[in-house]
Amino acid sequence: MVILRPQLNLGVRAMQVSMDRLRIPIAVLALACAEPSPDRPSQGSPEPPRAAPSLAGTWAIELHLDTSYLERRPQAADVRGTLAFRARTPADTARYIGVGDVSYVGRADLDLRPFGFEARPWELAEAGSATVAPGARAGADVAVAWAGAGDTVYVVVNPFVSHGGVQLAGTWRGDALAGRWVVPGYATMAVGSFRVRPP
Repeated sequence: MVILRPQLNLGVRAMQVSMDRLRIPIAVLALACAEPSPDRPSQGSPEPPRAAPSLAGTWAIELHLDTSYLERRPQAADVRGTLAFRARTPADTARYIGVGDVSYVGRADLDLRPFGFEARPWELAEAGSATVAPGARAGADVAVAWAGAGDTVYVVVNPFVSHGGVQLAGTWRGDALAGRWVVPGYATMAVGSFRVRPP
């Protein structure tokens, strides 16, 4: 069963979002996980860009908790689970909050109770006035993903709520995806790092 409620050293207020603008924390995550390229002299012809791996399939995911702003104390600093994706098709007509054109849809098997969350994080006081689309409860384990600039990938678990879902932004490192995650509320509810890899 999926329990859900994509510190960044930018402060809690920098992660605040309005009810219908999930792109703001995702954009902050993208800045946090970006790594500047060192300046190197040109040596011959540039190598062609490497094709990003496909997310289709089953992946192991590890979340590390850096900071929690919940009243309940975390019982663990790490949780593990799985993500399973397939390519999105025209038959996938679900409407998500604050998410644009996704490339992959699937399911997440994550239990965030060790981080202090409850079964419906979007109903916690820390979530504030969350916008909740139909299907939020049944879709708490729904995961969507899409590619950003370069080799950046965004993942949102439970895209039916404005506050209380898990948002991840990472970059490919070989065949693994690594970066930062956040659970937004009226202010950040929890934040940390993650790694997605083949099982």
